[in-house]
Amino acid sequence: SVSPVGGRWTSALDSLRWRGLQPKMEFISSFDTPYQNITVARAKSAIGVFADGKIAASFPSRETAELEAALFFSQNPKVRRVLLVEGAAGGLLPELLRYPVERIDCVEPDERAFQSLRGAMPPEWGEPFQDGRVRMVFEDPRRFVRRMGVGAYDLIAALGPDPGTARANRLFTRDFYQEVRGGLSAGGLYVSKMTSAE
Repeated sequence: SVSPVGGRWTSALDSLRWRGLQPKMEFISSFDTPYQNITVARAKSAIGVFADGKIAASFPSRETAELEAALFFSQNPKVRRVLLVEGAAGGLLPELLRYPVERIDCVEPDERAFQSLRGAMPPEWGEPFQDGRVRMVFEDPRRFVRRMGVGAYDLIAALGPDPGTARANRLFTRDFYQEVRGGLSAGGLYVSKMTSAE
């Protein structure tokens, strides 16, 4: 274990490193999990959560989440069973719950990172994880997707980070897409996100 002095020293170094990388953002905290480094920082009224230096979520982003949910349901108004692969604490979940969904399964590979994101969620989002339609699963997403039944979901959304690491890249492979395809119902939707320049 790290001594209190060592912990403060590590935190001070993390803060200094962050100021060099993102001088316009205030460093809040940073920690390592078995899967990634998580850093939480603030810029004006927004909080950003970074996984291995790449943005994983930002709060508040309610307008973006509202638009995403509306887009999904405009493509298929019959969506009732949803699978969120990572990104459950990113703001989309409360918006999806405003629609007539029957079940939302949220698969997160890194429980500690998820709990830090959950703690950063704005209070006005309420407690979507207490909704009876929501089920949290802490497991490797590839393993979960391999085991899901044929036609199990009407919407599968992979909301993890960009494929900049070997871990993240696993959700952007041909094998993964084929596995997802088998889990979609007729007319089901698959959605993933990736950062791009405008």
